[in-house]
Amino acid sequence: MAEPSTSVGNEEVENELNGDHVTDMSLYEVPDAEMDWRTGPMQEVELLKVCDRVSNDPKRVCFEEVAAKATRDALEVVKVLKERCLSVQKERENFEKVAVTLGCGSYEDFVRKLEELVECSLLVGEIKEGTKWHHNDIAQLEAKQREVDELRRRAEQLNTGHRHPMVDEHDVPEWARETAELERLDHGRIRAIFEKEDAESPREKGESSCGSDNMSSYLKYIALPEVRAFSGKEEDYTWETFLEAFALKYPGKAGPAESAQS
Repeated sequence: MAEPSTSVGNEEVENELNGDHVTDMSLYEVPDAEMDWRTGPMQEVELLKVCDRVSNDPKRVCFEEVAAKATRDALEVVKVLKERCLSVQKERENFEKVAVTLGCGSYEDFVRKLEELVECSLLVGEIKEGTKWHHNDIAQLEAKQREVDELRRRAEQLNTGHRHPMVDEHDVPEWARETAELERLDHGRIRAIFEKEDAESPREKGESSCGSDNMSSYLKYIALPEVRAFSGKEEDYTWETFLEAFALKYPGKAGPAESAQS
């Protein structure tokens, strides 16, 4: 009977001890806010240490260099692509302008028209090579043609009554009023007209005047068409026709045949 009492006493002692232990632990309980306030600075310090280790890591430096180089290469590629796109866009706009100018509605029409232009360019080159004319010669001929056209226009004004005040009506021969008709006649008919006019000299008419002779010669010169170069390739423009036109245009001068003989 003594043992049960002993066990009961032991349990009471243990319960008392446990109760005292629980009471002692409750004294060390701290609010969460106070714990956060104490552990916050420690966590920041740890983070700073980690950042310092990462920033000073050689691998990180190498990674940043590789990333920077890749970024520069990507930007350079984007720049090249942008310039290429602008160039292609400009080429397309120029092509559309040329196509509209040539009246082409498709690429096939443009290619066909381009072939025709190339053929014409080659033909012009062959003609230029055959005639031995240079750009300067062509420019001089064009300037001379414009001068002749201007002189003819003035002659037509004289024929229609819009005469210059310095020119007397009697100084203009009758044939000068028919300049337009003269250009439509053949060279034989023109020669006959001039021979008839030359027969009626100012001496026979009692109008011997040096100014009148000069004006008559000048009007004859501008009334006649320009002498075309003899190439030998035109069937309707023979050597005799060329000599006749030269003699009419430049009377009193040595013709090509006489120059060749001399």
